[in-house]
Amino acid sequence: MVMNKIFIENKYTRWYYSIINKAYLRNIENLYTERHHIIPKSIGGNNLKENLVELTAKEHFLCHLLLTKMTLGKEKSKMIYAAWALANLNNDTQDRKKITGKTYSILRECFSLTHSVNRTGQKHSEETKQKQRKPKNYASGVCHLKNTKRSESVKSKISKTLSDRKKSEEHKKNLSEAGKDTQKFNWYHTDFGKIYCTKWDIMEKYKNTTTVGLGHVIYGYQKTHRGWSIDNVN
Repeated sequence: MVMNKIFIENKYTRWYYSIINKAYLRNIENLYTERHHIIPKSIGGNNLKENLVELTAKEHFLCHLLLTKMTLGKEKSKMIYAAWALANLNNDTQDRKKITGKTYSILRECFSLTHSVNRTGQKHSEETKQKQRKPKNYASGVCHLKNTKRSESVKSKISKTLSDRKKSEEHKKNLSEAGKDTQKFNWYHTDFGKIYCTKWDIMEKYKNTTTVGLGHVIYGYQKTHRGWSIDNVN
């Protein structure tokens, strides 16, 4: 097979085409294979029969590693991205080759360096920035940017998961205490007199009070709540 001019003439290119030529000659019956573009589509390849070959999972990954050594410039960057994607792609229908930690580490460093260089000086459009700002999880169920609501099926799954999750009494107590403001105030009530405590102490002792109402008194939104007011903050 004639080597393509896109590739550098070196030992890696020779190894690459050696794997391709052997794959063409063997019988692939009852053998797990993955289709590979000899000249990758991202650097000018096509889907024609002469540009396709069936490789084993190991050969497929090895060929993508070799491609990173056979190219230069933008083509090399694309091949590094492709090899990195192949190393991290989870696919239930394909028997991906498991690689060693050393190979993964080397590939990760190449990917990071290439990605950093390619992004240097890159400016995003306002549309892209808005997409990046969009939160992935919505505590309220609504995205405040796009007004996107969770589907009913998603809400149902979340609700079931939370309802099935059992909390110990200690866990419940810790959650309750974690949400309590420990700041104390000089509270005053015409019927009960003065008391120095947190708003939670007031709520536990005087059941007709609410955290919202007492909070409004603390922050000055209203002067009293159910007869309770504060003189000053400690």
